[in-house]
Amino acid sequence: MSAPDTNVDKQAKRHAGPIIGIAAGIVLAILLLVVYLFYIATPADDTPDNTPTGEAAVTDGNATVTPDDAANEPGAEALPDAGTEPAEVPADN
Repeated sequence: MSAPDTNVDKQAKRHAGPIIGIAAGIVLAILLLVVYLFYIATPADDTPDNTPTGEAAVTDGNATVTPDDAANEPGAEALPDAGTEPAEVPADN
């Protein structure tokens, strides 16, 4: 059943505040979505990484050591030169 005495103009005035609040919330949510999409779409800062270039580097956990320096470390095996022949591998029988 509907209400017997409905005044549409009076009801529109009473609902104006909540409708404005809901509209403001939707606009705020859309604005936050747009800002978030721009935030994730922008690339990271252009700071270069500290990866050494040129010779391959061997790290010992504390400092970067070049292959020539690795051979001089106590207890370290010398790295093979790029031009050396590979060791002979016995054939499987």
